Amino acid sequence: MNECELNRGLCGKHADCINLPGSFRCDCHPGYMHRQAKQMCFDIDECSQTPWLCGPNAQCTNTVGNYTCSCNTGLFPNTGLRWILNQTRCEDLTKIQDGKTCNIPINTGTSSHLNSSSAWFCHITNFNSINFISGYQLQQVAGVLSSALNNTSLWNKLTRGEKSVAAESYLETVERAMLQLTEPSDVLLRKNVRSNNLDMELLIIPFKHNTSEEQLRANKNTLEIKLGKLIEENKQDQITVGFASYTGMESVLDGSFYKNQSSIQLNSQVVTATIGRNHHKLSEPVHLTFHHNELRKTKEEVICVYWKYKGKESSWSTEGCTKLHSNQTHTVCSCDHLSSFALLMALDESQMQENVALTVINYIAVIASLVCLSLAIFTFLFCRSIQKANTTIHLHLSVCLFLAHFLFLVGVSRTEKKVLCAVIAGLLHYLFTASFAWMCLEGVQLYLLVRNLKVVKYSSRQGLRRRYMLLAGYGSPALIMAVSAGVFPGGYGTNKFCWLSHDRGFAWSFLGPVCFTIAVNTILFIAILWTLRSQMCGLNADVSKVKDTRLLTFKAIAHCFIMGCSWILGFFQGLEFFRFVFVIINSLQGPFIFLVHCVLNQQVRMEYRKWFGRIYKQKDSSELTSSTVPMEIITKVSTAESNNCSSTCKGVRVEWSK
Repeated sequence: MNECELNRGLCGKHADCINLPGSFRCDCHPGYMHRQAKQMCFDIDECSQTPWLCGPNAQCTNTVGNYTCSCNTGLFPNTGLRWILNQTRCEDLTKIQDGKTCNIPINTGTSSHLNSSSAWFCHITNFNSINFISGYQLQQVAGVLSSALNNTSLWNKLTRGEKSVAAESYLETVERAMLQLTEPSDVLLRKNVRSNNLDMELLIIPFKHNTSEEQLRANKNTLEIKLGKLIEENKQDQITVGFASYTGMESVLDGSFYKNQSSIQLNSQVVTATIGRNHHKLSEPVHLTFHHNELRKTKEEVICVYWKYKGKESSWSTEGCTKLHSNQTHTVCSCDHLSSFALLMALDESQMQENVALTVINYIAVIASLVCLSLAIFTFLFCRSIQKANTTIHLHLSVCLFLAHFLFLVGVSRTEKKVLCAVIAGLLHYLFTASFAWMCLEGVQLYLLVRNLKVVKYSSRQGLRRRYMLLAGYGSPALIMAVSAGVFPGGYGTNKFCWLSHDRGFAWSFLGPVCFTIAVNTILFIAILWTLRSQMCGLNADVSKVKDTRLLTFKAIAHCFIMGCSWILGFFQGLEFFRFVFVIINSLQGPFIFLVHCVLNQQVRMEYRKWFGRIYKQKDSSELTSSTVPMEIITKVSTAESNNCSSTCKGVRVEWSK
């Protein structure tokens, strides 16, 4: 009896049934084994069985029936796309390329070449020269290709021409891998290959199999393709359909490759669709459903594009692609050929006008802030009557904000030089983080002052010590920046702005301290108002103290902006109203500081009068002398007639307080 013929599923899908005289045997496929005494075959976790299977500086990932090896971040296999057990080593690119230049032919129909000394460019373009012979596995190749998108800052260091050629080589390598590294099959086979930045689905259609329309998914994107005529034309071979989606490629081949327009942005992942033996021209169009990276706004125009191969002049093109349907989260495109595709979002004219208006308002507000901050810094440095611990915080907060706003104004768009842009981004990161550190100290110091209003002999010396303030105000931002740069040195600078990259969540090295400062200062702000309320309730009889407390209450409310609590509006940038309010309020932080700590301070106003009096010589010496008396002193005057004095003689008692 042939048990294998009588029951074809006897050994399961991961084993071959071998008929024996009077019995049968199940032989597991490679990567599978019998578990205990059961006939069924189960996946072997090679990584657990052999922890050092991939060698040093590499990670092992178990897959169904197999395993993959991948190098740690920043390192790459010295054997290219093929991982050879016990031979492949993870090394730095400079060791792999050995500092040599590479001469790459350009796909322009001519015999032109592109010379480059970039180790990254040579590493990526060398992929396309590899022939997929015996020993290459799709899962392993996908893992190496995926690692090339771990750090997009390496791509951004390339020139525009180098980036175009390297990306073209990368996409072609993915196409070849999907078509050439698929095993033959007698049945309709669907295979998924997933890695960190590369998601593939392959459909293997055997010869003479009838199917009219199939759907493939890669990440959150979908490909719908009609195969009727292709199968009819197929005379002798199976058909392989491949669909791949890349995470990170959208920041490499960005919107600037579409007609050199900076206002165009990619709002989807880049995907590649291919079919056996490069059938790029189709008799019936395919439908691509893109998932939006960001919610589409009603005023944004959707553009379906494909990557047009032209070597150094490659670009996004709309030829043969049209939009069928679009909503907030998805867009359906129809294309009459196969290639690599993406979705572009363009602002309409009204939205561009709003952006221009927002930019103009931002520049005006920043310039006004710089003027007020410079006046405040001058005041804090030379007004001796207010030089104390509080003024130290005001001074350093103003200096950090002035330098940050000035550098932002002149350097945030200097993206043409990558190294300079990275330096500017690093300095902006430090200065804005230092500003928030001083905002936090501002909140703590104000809370200590308000809490001790009833203490008669309270001095600013009992507050925060100056040396500790300097350590916290400048040391903590330096520590944050050092850790951030050490973890991800390529996170400084993007294609559009000299600011922090969003890759690997690097922007949270700034957003994290901002959220912490907003949370702390919001709590302190509420505590300050509550303390002032209780103080005012107990001072009904003393009119002068009530007046001082009310003034301090107004200053505390103004401190809501000075302490950075208004930065919480930055989390609502999806709404146009909050964008304008956020830009206006936070750009005017300098005028708030100058208004509260200088203009509304009576001591400072009298110092201003003394300075102007000396310049214009409009006041006599008696006026100058009287103007030096601090105006925050609370005086109580009582008169008493004395029998030993004339009627014009009065005793005056003046009580001096802090």
